[in-house]
Amino acid sequence: MVTGAVQDLFNAGLLVESGRALSTGGPPEILDVAPDIGGVLATDIGGINVRVAAADCRGTILYRETRSIPDPSFRRLRSLVIRLNEKARSHLTGPVRAISVAVAGIVDPATGRVSRVDNMPGWPDDSYLSWLDRFDAPCWLTMRRTSPRSESIRQEWESVSRTCCSWHWAQESARASS
Repeated sequence: MVTGAVQDLFNAGLLVESGRALSTGGPPEILDVAPDIGGVLATDIGGINVRVAAADCRGTILYRETRSIPDPSFRRLRSLVIRLNEKARSHLTGPVRAISVAVAGIVDPATGRVSRVDNMPGWPDDSYLSWLDRFDAPCWLTMRRTSPRSESIRQEWESVSRTCCSWHWAQESARASS
C-alpha cells in the first residue's frame, strides 16, 4: 500500500530520487519532494503593515517582505497585497498551490467572507477576497492573531506550506490512482 502510494506520487512528479543509501537489502532510493512543484503564498494584513512570504512545499521560506500601510484605504491595500504576492510568486518554482491570508477581521469559515475589518477604512463588509483569484489557488482565510502567546509568523508560514502541499499531494495521489 505505502509503496503504491509513493509510486503514484513519484509518477505524478511530486517526488524525485535524490540519492541512494546503504542497506543490507540493496541500495534504497532516497526520495525528496520535487523542487519544481510550487509552493504557497502567505499574507498577513495588519493595521499598520502587510507581511507577505513565499514558501516551497518543503516548508522553506523563499521570500518575505513587510511593507507599512502609510494611508489605510481598501483600494490601496488591495493593490499593495496583489503587488507583494506577485513579487512573492516570482520566487516559487512551479505553481501557487494555496494562499493563506490572515486578516484583522471576522472570517466566516463557511463562506470565506470577511467583515468588520475596523482598522481598514473602506473595507467592504461581508466581502470575499476575489481579487486573489488571479493566483488560481485555494485561498485559506484566518483571523489575524495578535496574542503574545500566538506562534511566530515564521512558524505559521512553514506550517501552512506543509499543510497545503500535503493536501495537494493527497489530491494528486487520488487523481493518479483513479
